[in-house]
Amino acid sequence: VIATSMTLCGTITMNAPTIITASNVVVACDPNTVLIKARGTTRFDGLQIAPGLTNVQIIGCTLQGKFTNAIALGAGVTNSQINNNIIDQATTGIKEVFNAQSNVYSGNTIRTTAKAMQLEGSLGTVRGSTITQNTYGIITGTNPASLTATTPNAICSMGTTINTFPANPLLVSCSIPQSGQRYRITGNTLTNNNKGITTYSTDNIIQGNTLSNNQDGIEVSAMYVGFELNPYITPLPPF
Repeated sequence: VIATSMTLCGTITMNAPTIITASNVVVACDPNTVLIKARGTTRFDGLQIAPGLTNVQIIGCTLQGKFTNAIALGAGVTNSQINNNIIDQATTGIKEVFNAQSNVYSGNTIRTTAKAMQLEGSLGTVRGSTITQNTYGIITGTNPASLTATTPNAICSMGTTINTFPANPLLVSCSIPQSGQRYRITGNTLTNNNKGITTYSTDNIIQGNTLSNNQDGIEVSAMYVGFELNPYITPLPPF
C-alpha cells in the first residue's frame, strides 16, 4: 500500500498489486527502476489507484511481466496523471474503468500487450505516447459483445419487434453509452499493432496521430442502444 508520495528505485519484484490509497500522491521511479511481476504467480494488477482518488501521479516507471493491468485506475479517479512510463507484456497496459474522469496519459510507451490502453471513463487525454506491437492499441468504451442485460450501467434493446403481433424475437444488443466518451487522443505513434485505435464510444477527438504498419488503423464501432417514444397527438379542433 502506498499512502504518501515516494520515489522507487532499483529492481522490485512484485508478488501482489501495490495499491495507492490517498489523493495527491506522487509515485515516481528513478531511472533504470523496473517493477517486475514475480514468475509463477497468478495474474494481478501492478499499480492500482484506489476508487475515488484525485490528483495521483505515476511517473517514469517501467513495469514488466504478465500483469492483468500494469496500471489500473478505479471508479471515480479524477485529475490524475500517468506520464512517461514503460509497460511491457501485460494483458492490459493501462486500464481506466467506468466513471473515472479527466485523467491524463502522456509520454507512455506500451508494447507487447493484449490491450495497450482500455479507457472506459470520460474526458481523458492521451498524448505523445508510443503504442507498438500490441493486439489492440487504444480502446475507448466497452465492447458491446461483452455486455448483457445484467451488466451494470448497460442499456439493452428489447429483443422483440414492436407493433407486430405476434412479436418476433430479435438479437438483444447492449451498450454503456457513457463509457469511453469525450477523450482527446492526439500526437501518439501507433505502429505494428493488430488494431491501432478502436472506439466503441462517441464524442472523441482523434487527431494528429501517426499510424503505420497496423492491420487496422482506426476502427469506429460506436453504438447507442435505447428507445424513444413519439406518441401521435391528435390536433386540437379549430374554434
